[in-house]
Amino acid sequence: MLETLASSATGWADAMLEQTAQIPASIYESIASRFDALRLGQRVAAALAVFNEPIDLSTRAGVLDVHTDDLGAAVAELIGAGIIQAAGGAHEDRLAFRHSLYQEVCYERLVKSSREALHRAAFAALSGSAVNSNKDRSGKLVWHPFQGGMHDAAAPLSFAAGEVALKRSALIEASYHLDRALTSLDRLGSDLTDDALRLRVLVLKSSVSRAHLGIASDEVGDLVRQQLTLARDLGDSRTELIALYGLYAHTLVRADYAEAQIWATRLRDAAEIAQDATFAMLGMGCAGGVALHIGAFEECIDKLTAALAQYDETRHLPLAHLHGYDHAEICAVFLSFARWLRGDLVGAEQISTFAVSHSRRIEHIHSLGQALLFRAMLMTLAQNGPEAMACAKEAVALGQMHDLSVMRGASGVMYEAAALIDQSDRPNDAALESLRARSDEFLQVNPYNNQPIAGAILARAHLAGNDIDGAEVALRHAELAQDSTNEIMVRPEIMRLQAQVLHAQGDTAGGLAGLEAALRVADEMQADMLALRIVCDLAEAAPSAKACARLQAALDRMASRDDGRDVARAYALLG
Repeated sequence: MLETLASSATGWADAMLEQTAQIPASIYESIASRFDALRLGQRVAAALAVFNEPIDLSTRAGVLDVHTDDLGAAVAELIGAGIIQAAGGAHEDRLAFRHSLYQEVCYERLVKSSREALHRAAFAALSGSAVNSNKDRSGKLVWHPFQGGMHDAAAPLSFAAGEVALKRSALIEASYHLDRALTSLDRLGSDLTDDALRLRVLVLKSSVSRAHLGIASDEVGDLVRQQLTLARDLGDSRTELIALYGLYAHTLVRADYAEAQIWATRLRDAAEIAQDATFAMLGMGCAGGVALHIGAFEECIDKLTAALAQYDETRHLPLAHLHGYDHAEICAVFLSFARWLRGDLVGAEQISTFAVSHSRRIEHIHSLGQALLFRAMLMTLAQNGPEAMACAKEAVALGQMHDLSVMRGASGVMYEAAALIDQSDRPNDAALESLRARSDEFLQVNPYNNQPIAGAILARAHLAGNDIDGAEVALRHAELAQDSTNEIMVRPEIMRLQAQVLHAQGDTAGGLAGLEAALRVADEMQADMLALRIVCDLAEAAPSAKACARLQAALDRMASRDDGRDVARAYALLG
């Protein structure tokens, strides 16, 4: 029986993505023969196929432009043929196909002109009716004008459906609707009204792409540049500011810090001209983000602290849906790294915890995934394995659930690296090989920023497994990334690990000289946390009263101390 082969109808769902599965010929022919045998019910079935959801008789009669009483015989024939049935439950007065395949075959067999006419009639019947009182049904409604060729109506409705989906973090659904909006706008041509809507669509589409494909993706850069050009053509200064901010974020994540600084400056200048306090605040945060990556920690802390203090959730949270992440979250993330590197361990922990808790409370998925990933990275640097693994595990789950490829790949690396660094037993070859595979996957989705940090973490994992060759490979990659991008925020750590490699290879003098060079760089950068770690290495390699004095001085320079492994190690060496 057909009923044993076909899946039951599931009703209409927002973002009705095109069917890609092909109906087997035998089933198709069996269903088609049932429709061909109908004497009265074909037009009624066609109307139901266009709606693709349970619809009451009066609405269907309106679409067919007949009286409700005239449908009785046709409906009885369709029920008798086993093609339709009462929807049941609260919709006993509505009829639906018994199986989704009936709808698919019936819809496919419609002549184009008839199908478009039915969609236009369905749109007229549904517009303004009680069935559309819920805005979340805009995705269902827009299907009709789009398929009916009414692109002047389809474009704004597709935009509205995409906006609703984006607020639910339904990224694939949002992208589908926004692509539909752009298609409709392309078919309409160009005028000021349509261009203004196109600009709004581009803003949301770039936000979706940032979350789905990653901020550094070529698609994001292309979308934001289109947005900037159109905003300037229309004289829309507000959206021009949004685009400038988007180009800053795009170039920052691509590790082009010189270009990111240019866009940050242009954003601040444009915000000043427009007298826009919100984007002046964002511009200050942008400058702080660049400062972190190039190792200017004091500037970073000053600018990000000031920017974060100006954050107002009521006014600024909506920007998360435009930019793909929340302003307070990203400021807090970068600030946590700057404070940790500068030697404020307690302050770093507090602001890192805030980044996660704030993102969780505002229920913005990409912000939460980003905050978890960066906290996992920071905790791995700080040798807090359990916390790093917990954050990375949740970030991986979010990445899988919401198809966030960069989040999923980066978090997977952090999880495995943190586990290997934290375990007391030496990692085995299989575990290190798995880590290398994870690292390769991560590089495929994010070959740009944070490579020095990732290299340092990977090198430590390989050193923990006495895999000197693996550590050297990771450190060479990190050093090349530093040289090509000027992302030097963990340069002293890279140098420290290079010294450890020399020591492991039997070059004790070279290792000690390398540690002294690393310490000089850490002192120049005021990276007091890394300086403490380096002085611990020196005190361990060559114990002396002088080494203890240097160690105590390094501890005294710390802005705050926690009970983590680095501080505990320093106290243990001091005795």
